[in-house]
Amino acid sequence: MILSLEQVQGKFPEAKESPGRSGLQYNVHCPKPHQKGGTYKMYINAENGAFYCQDCHYTGNVYREFFDPLEDMFPELFIDRPKPTQITQRGSTVRRGGLMWTPDICAPGETVKFSNLSDGHVAVEYLRERGFDIEELRALDPTRELFYCIKGQHAFPPPSYLGSTTGRIVFPIYMGGHIVGWQARQIDRVIWEDKINGEKEIWTGFDWKKFNKKAGRWDDAEVPKYYCCPGMRRSSCLYGFDMARHYKEIAVVEGPLDYFKVGSQCVCTFGKQITPDQIRLLKTYWDTLFILRDPEIDPNEKGFKNVLTDLSLIKVYHLALSNGKDPGANNRDQIWKEIAAEVTRIKTPPVNLN
Repeated sequence: MILSLEQVQGKFPEAKESPGRSGLQYNVHCPKPHQKGGTYKMYINAENGAFYCQDCHYTGNVYREFFDPLEDMFPELFIDRPKPTQITQRGSTVRRGGLMWTPDICAPGETVKFSNLSDGHVAVEYLRERGFDIEELRALDPTRELFYCIKGQHAFPPPSYLGSTTGRIVFPIYMGGHIVGWQARQIDRVIWEDKINGEKEIWTGFDWKKFNKKAGRWDDAEVPKYYCCPGMRRSSCLYGFDMARHYKEIAVVEGPLDYFKVGSQCVCTFGKQITPDQIRLLKTYWDTLFILRDPEIDPNEKGFKNVLTDLSLIKVYHLALSNGKDPGANNRDQIWKEIAAEVTRIKTPPVNLN
């Protein structure tokens, strides 16, 4: 990801381009006081953001020292916003213990707090069967609180409730203390008939409907696993961002259920590919990342290697869990044991047996 001249001039109006030993660089005035004075003493590498002052030897990275990517990507978070009110969005009033949405965020429908659901509720049973700590989920802080959609919005024409947010778990997404959107996940259960064919039941909000495996995989085109808030820039968001900022080292996972298995020292990217905006956030706010790859991700694939290159200024470890399953199907203690083992393996040089 290349720093543009316009980006640099936003912080250093005097910036000008020049060729450097490591490629394109920007010459700027060093912000530190100098006994000798002088101008254009600091050089910024356009490729990785590293800077160096040849006079006072001030060094670092502009992403960490001068840029706040959260402000760049979400300028609306840094202006006065109206306080949440009891509002109607597309005909659905948020009530019954649901989240109070701000007028600029489209509500998923009528929601109820996960902590208000009974032990026998389908959403509670679904998460319990997948090994989640129900009491922990009920006691989450407001920025990570879960909701259940009791009457949702239609992504496809009614009366197909399979094409709506009805009956889904809702994950509100906070960035910088403000809600910027949500993601809603279907509730399903898999019934294996044999190793090749299988059935999956999806909760419609009223009952279970059966679906068959197609071409060796589940087809989310008919009933997408996730719905996202209309207009939400998913590629610029990190789920769990606000809580993770308390840590210097965090895990990075794909989905919100993976996030809850790993714990608060984690962020979710909402997809397999870490985007340029997410990379800016990651290398600005954290020193060390533990990327937990899903089993099907090839670490030698060009896209993944490009991500590692873009994150090269900070420590990055990456691993797939040993049982061949994604983090959401693992135990938290086991996840962190495997992270620790990978860190030890990388830091420990191989033994020379000759």
